[in-house]
Amino acid sequence: STSPLRAMWLLLQMLAGSLFRLRGGQWSDGPASGQPWPPHPSQPQSYGQPQPQHPGYSQQPLPLHHPPAPGHGMAAPPGHRHAPGYMPVFHDLTRIPSRQGPGGRPMLHPTSFPRLDARQAAALRAAKDEALALSSAAAAETAPLQHSLGIPLGCLVAPLAAQAVQVSDPHASTGAAAATALDAGGGWRPPPPPPLVCRCSACNGYLNPFAQIWAHAAKWECNLCNHVNDLPRPPHPQHPQPHGQGGGGGGGGWWGGWKSSSAAPAQAAGAAPLGRLELVHADVEYLLSGEEALVYSTAADARPRVLVIALETTAAAVASGALSSACAAAKEALARIAADADADASSLGPQRVAVVSFDATARLHRLRDPSGGAPAVELMLPSAEGLPALPRGAEPPLYSIRERLTELQELLEQLPRLAAEASGDAAASAGAVSLEAAVEVARAIVTAAASSGDLFVLSVSGAAQSRKLPSAHAAPQPPDGKELAAQLERCTRPESEALKRIARGCADANLAVRLVAAPGSGFVDVASLAQLPKISGGRLFYVPPDQDGARPAGAALEEALSEGLSVSHAAVDAVLRLRTSQGLRVVGLRPLSGCGPDPEGEDGAGDDSIVLLPSVDRAATFAAELRHTDDKKALPAKTAYVQSALLYSGPAGERRIRVSTREIPVADSFRSLAQSVNPPVAIALIAKLALAAAETKPLSAVREQLKDSLLDSIVSQRELCPPPMRKTADELVLFRPLALFPLLTLALSTMPPLNTPSLASAAGPRSPDSLAAFAHGFRLLPTHLACLALAPRLLVVHERSLGDGWAPVEGAEAPPLADAALAAEEAPDEGAAAATLAPSAATREQLLPRGSEVSPSSVLLLDTLQELSLWVGAQASPAFLEQLFGTPRPADGADLLPEGANSAVDRMHSLLATLRSQRPSHAPLTVLVHGSPSEERFFSRLFANAYEPFLLQLLSDQRSRL
Repeated sequence: STSPLRAMWLLLQMLAGSLFRLRGGQWSDGPASGQPWPPHPSQPQSYGQPQPQHPGYSQQPLPLHHPPAPGHGMAAPPGHRHAPGYMPVFHDLTRIPSRQGPGGRPMLHPTSFPRLDARQAAALRAAKDEALALSSAAAAETAPLQHSLGIPLGCLVAPLAAQAVQVSDPHASTGAAAATALDAGGGWRPPPPPPLVCRCSACNGYLNPFAQIWAHAAKWECNLCNHVNDLPRPPHPQHPQPHGQGGGGGGGGWWGGWKSSSAAPAQAAGAAPLGRLELVHADVEYLLSGEEALVYSTAADARPRVLVIALETTAAAVASGALSSACAAAKEALARIAADADADASSLGPQRVAVVSFDATARLHRLRDPSGGAPAVELMLPSAEGLPALPRGAEPPLYSIRERLTELQELLEQLPRLAAEASGDAAASAGAVSLEAAVEVARAIVTAAASSGDLFVLSVSGAAQSRKLPSAHAAPQPPDGKELAAQLERCTRPESEALKRIARGCADANLAVRLVAAPGSGFVDVASLAQLPKISGGRLFYVPPDQDGARPAGAALEEALSEGLSVSHAAVDAVLRLRTSQGLRVVGLRPLSGCGPDPEGEDGAGDDSIVLLPSVDRAATFAAELRHTDDKKALPAKTAYVQSALLYSGPAGERRIRVSTREIPVADSFRSLAQSVNPPVAIALIAKLALAAAETKPLSAVREQLKDSLLDSIVSQRELCPPPMRKTADELVLFRPLALFPLLTLALSTMPPLNTPSLASAAGPRSPDSLAAFAHGFRLLPTHLACLALAPRLLVVHERSLGDGWAPVEGAEAPPLADAALAAEEAPDEGAAAATLAPSAATREQLLPRGSEVSPSSVLLLDTLQELSLWVGAQASPAFLEQLFGTPRPADGADLLPEGANSAVDRMHSLLATLRSQRPSHAPLTVLVHGSPSEERFFSRLFANAYEPFLLQLLSDQRSRL
């Protein structure tokens, strides 16, 4: 009878010893540091608890659970701020009182408005290496508490933007070769190594630093679903290896470079517990090899990618010069691809290409066969479904770029001449443009090749399914102003089901559409065209007509063609997945990104937490909302978790998995929840949600919903006030961490895509096509560029009262942007100085002025991300204008003097080049002269003019809710 008791006693001693070792961090193959383990990775710094480098939003950290403040019926000690007779000073509240103005109308004192200061503006526009950024550092315990905040809980996922610690098997190839040799010699074959990737068998989540570990039992408990799993040892002990440019990590291009990772503070090399770096770092990347790589691969992954070039050859494309420019750009792109393939045979770039042209019909171009036959052109006839199909049994016309480069370039050189000769043929030019047929032909080519690839499309006339722009003079009865505005608004929403169906087919075939829409004039229905790149995971490049409306802007067209034909992606054949812990669910990942087909059926029928991506650019940032699974129940734990995982193919075709995990403390009070808000991520998320809603709802309803959410938040903030202030209706009271949200909401409501489009100019930023293109590009913008679009940057180029040259930087309202040379020394990675200006281009900034604060003796440059507007005041120095334009009296649309003419214009060109390098597409420069009708394009973006009326409207609307 004593034997079982003794065995139980020994077992308890072993468990107790293991527990003490677990708490002390003492592991058989880890450090005996005496520190708690696992260490919690550093979280993205919230604006409720910022680092010293962002003092603009500084707030003292508070615990997540606060005792209630003394109120009615609760005794307060003498001297307490709630004690009778005490006059409180509320350092955490911003009060905006109202007073009676002329005519009995309420007025607000302008000095009480929360305003954006220089440090806050810099924080909003600062690029950060965040792979997974949260809109709030805490999650509400219940859904009603989150709703009262007026700010959704969500995340922005930029999986390739930041560095990640690489986890790999350094001896995988060596071990495989040795095993093969032993097996060939008749010896024994060693067992396969344990898997590199450790996943939960219940939810498929990945091992991360927040999981609970039982080392003595080789078990781990998943922090996402609480399932207990076996913990295999890795093939080899891992050492920290930050992964940068090689497989999509690090910064590059217009996104910028990074100095540090958002992962946890790394321990010493070889100090990872149990030999697994994923137990220390919140951002890791698995480099798969051997049989494990095959598990995460598809048949298309093993085949080289292909490129299909589809060019519109209509008379409009010939006359505008777009076709000749596209052929020249394609020739250069093919030569560049061939050179890259010669330098690196394992390059991820395309190896074969097909050429398609289209006007009223689609044509396949075949090169001369090796036997000496003449080049052939196949006219693609419609199939039973109305779209053309490849001839049965025919080989797809794909040609090796390296072997047939000269012939391909000859074909592209002859195409504009052949199109010009055919443009006079009435039969060839009759009928609608068959863009849909050309895309379907390209999909059939890629499907027949059993591969994946990119489709480059030049579109000048739009698609056969494109709508016509409504007219204010339509016969027989012109629409009134309200009806015309509604018709214009519909032109900013996609309505073509045929294009959507074709786009889904491209996504199923792993064909990413890169569409350059370059209308010579008029309306081409960009909103419908954008479905092709949006659903297929490609990109849209919209080139508006020049100011005369006669042809696409030259510099913008060349930039778009070059970018559209640059098909060296950071990642291809990718799958992005978001997972959350119990109590939360992912909402809107596919609708917000718009990429890829539903993996389980039609839209709305499948899993909203997964999206298929034929290609991923390094700066692509996906958005998703995190909601409570049950609106009536609290979260089951005091901590929640979210995890993103991107499976993709890297530059050499290798399969990789990049995993990021974040911990989210749960808050049970409004104060702690409000203090944890991260304003840049929060407003960027709200903007993406609003633009997604605008695709199906009237713009007025979207703006009203934004205001209602803000009002809910303002009314809820009264709970943080002492009882006498909770019902005062003659003032606005804002909690300081949320004080800027009325201004940011106003900025969002006045952003062009949420305003009614205009018929004034087809080339203007408020044309339906421009607004649709801007909304399409906004959905994948990183946080800092989304904030720049919301709060444009106004740079003071010249102020006559300060001299006849460039405005001096000293004494500026906002500090100048940093020296690019110094930043490049500190961060030598490509694009590290993306947020800086060259020393000769450092320029002062005027923060969100009103129109009345704009001096007529100044020259100002407004950067709205969509375009660059140079406003020239009527009283600016003629000598300075002579240096910029060659005339003391420039007109709207004037061109700058060429670079090298003088030092002043050289500095302007340097400034423009630096600003353009910070965005994903070319931003044209528009010169607007003081007093001209077109200057409204400049003043309409100075939304500070509407700040006081907006606050007065909030003051009026809150009375019914208090």
